[in-house]
Amino acid sequence: MGFFLSLSYLGLQDLMSVEKVCKSLQHAVKNDPILWQSIHVERPLSERLTDDALLKLVERSQGHLRNLCLLDCLKITDDGLKQVLDISPNLTKLFLPGCTRLSADGIVKNVKAHRECSIPGVKQLRIGGLFGITREHLEKLNYLLDGGLQQKSPSVKPRFYNGRHYSLPYDDGSTIDIEACPKCGSARLVYDCPNESCQNQADHTVRQCRACTFCIARCSECGRCIDGEYEETFCLDMRCADCVRASQLPSASQLQRIERFWLW
Repeated sequence: MGFFLSLSYLGLQDLMSVEKVCKSLQHAVKNDPILWQSIHVERPLSERLTDDALLKLVERSQGHLRNLCLLDCLKITDDGLKQVLDISPNLTKLFLPGCTRLSADGIVKNVKAHRECSIPGVKQLRIGGLFGITREHLEKLNYLLDGGLQQKSPSVKPRFYNGRHYSLPYDDGSTIDIEACPKCGSARLVYDCPNESCQNQADHTVRQCRACTFCIARCSECGRCIDGEYEETFCLDMRCADCVRASQLPSASQLQRIERFWLW
């Protein structure tokens, strides 16, 4: 009995592996909706996940799905997301960072349709890494996530850039990860700077280095704004001089010198 209770602590990939062990475990995994209240898909499963496969996974929740996180699921479409939302009336957290086949119009349409048929509807949304999101899309999504009440959002914790992640932390308290950039006004992910001199400013909403990565270059390791010496890595990421020295990884210029040495 204790073993079956422990299944709720397993991730998606582990659950799917346990399911193949024997018939009793297969039955337990497939038919217990509690195990499928939260579905988190990441690499390498995200590379193979299709609309049909996702729908079959969500159907296991028997309508009890509350949290759905699809990280870099490049095969998921607007129609596939619609089918999932149609059978998930209790879904409140929808995380779709890096799902580039989804459209901004489709996200707005699906979130609106889900809210009209469900209570309370989607309350927390992550769509960092999607293309074509405008200020108009952002305004509509904020309205839908707030339930049309236009409530004043609470103060948000500082957000720091990390080159390995598309989106913001799921538990930072914000309803949506994108916002209007203070510098260019575009609807994008906006980051603060971890520099102590920047953090000491009282009002983080007017900090000069608070902006999207199109307006201010940031170190892919520490997230600070790069306004001085930096190095470009072989993967074309930018790292501040302090992080390059700390990691002791070769920069692009160093790799070029090594390549010229061996060719010589």
